[in-house]
Amino acid sequence: MLINCCLTTSYKWGTSLSQSKKRTFVPSAMFWKFDLHTSSHLEALLDKDDTTLTELMDEEDVLQECKAQNRRLLLFLSQDECMKELVYMITTEPPTGVDETKRFKYSNIACELLTCDVGLINDKLGNEEYLLESLYAFLEQSSPLNPLLASFFSKTIGNLITRKTEQVIHGGTAHLNTGTLGWTL
Repeated sequence: MLINCCLTTSYKWGTSLSQSKKRTFVPSAMFWKFDLHTSSHLEALLDKDDTTLTELMDEEDVLQECKAQNRRLLLFLSQDECMKELVYMITTEPPTGVDETKRFKYSNIACELLTCDVGLINDKLGNEEYLLESLYAFLEQSSPLNPLLASFFSKTIGNLITRKTEQVIHGGTAHLNTGTLGWTL
């Protein structure tokens, strides 16, 4: 649907307002396009059986849809394999042969997905021991830790501490001797 008009009113001098009111439609340079049928490529990907996490992460609206709590997307992301892969992405150094601007792309998106404050993702991440252990294993890597990955870890743990305090503190007590977790807490 395309609207391409402007309403103008003209008046003649010396006549009453009610007699002289004349309305005309004049074409204008302003175009308003109403596209009420929006189809997301993300939905098409979710319809496929063989969609991968990285395919979804390549979509520009994946974060927006996650924050809007797209149910199908959240169910996909909260699957065990997807959650393991998201945690792996924020705790493991990506390959070095990739351009620096793209090297941490998936790690960044994974961190944003894990911290977008959606109950289903928070519950899965905070209640599953193997996911928390995978997060804590980041602290046991040899020094120095990658600062960008450390920021992803800190953001994720900080979000979990806010939402799932008891689970995070209980699961992290074994790792307090590393010093880094103590500093984060």
